[in-house]
Amino acid sequence: MKNAYNIEETGVMLYSMPQGSFDLYLAWIGNSFRVVVKNATSGEIIFLRVYNFQNAVTFKDAASDLKSIVATDVLFADTYHNIRIGLAGRAELMPSIYYSKPTNEFFAQKLTQGDITAFLLLNHEEMEFYSAFFPKATYTILSAAWLELLLPKAEAHKLFVYVSHHTLWVAYAENKEKINFFSTFEFKAAEDFAYYTNLVAVELKMDRTKTTIVLSGDLTKDSALQKMAYTYFQQVVFFEETKASFSRLFDNYPRHQNIDLFSL
Repeated sequence: MKNAYNIEETGVMLYSMPQGSFDLYLAWIGNSFRVVVKNATSGEIIFLRVYNFQNAVTFKDAASDLKSIVATDVLFADTYHNIRIGLAGRAELMPSIYYSKPTNEFFAQKLTQGDITAFLLLNHEEMEFYSAFFPKATYTILSAAWLELLLPKAEAHKLFVYVSHHTLWVAYAENKEKINFFSTFEFKAAEDFAYYTNLVAVELKMDRTKTTIVLSGDLTKDSALQKMAYTYFQQVVFFEETKASFSRLFDNYPRHQNIDLFSL
């Protein structure tokens, strides 16, 4: 079934460069297919394209259109040096010593800091799509990439929240050596966002007058979500630390958005 979509772009794709000049990064997040192109030598991000599907609720809803897009769009005709795919499912964490060898139903990834493994249930239709069109790609759990970014910045009075479409990732770490809390929550409205972040703070016995809530992901400054965060927390900031470098065409791009995908 055809599904209407629009395209948002930042930067410029340089099609005249030799084959293998770029790395390709992909992720299906919520109702959008997000594509990042990096310079394979410098790692600099030069191009971002987002296909926003208006009526898609699941990957299956957009699968037919995505197959057509990838099969015909010149963006995917290039021979890329590396291709990495971010998996946006609801991951869970477990001490690595307790995690047995994953089956075909799950994808597992050990974090570089701490003896922790992230794992998530695979969407088979999504994986079949990637295998058919990007057979040499490697995979990363997006929330694990986000956790790797925030851990060096962790402090006792910081609560990290990532908005991934209608899903919240909430993490707390007293320091960079240990993740004390990580969970995901589905939400629909700003009130839900406030409820879950406040619930976590209460359960962790955090003093909200001293706690800074650190936001990133699919929200904008001065948005309803940011304003709602101020209902319970006096200090609200945006997390803009990535491992990526950007071309000058991204000077005005909000650094807190897509930081997980940019950092793969």
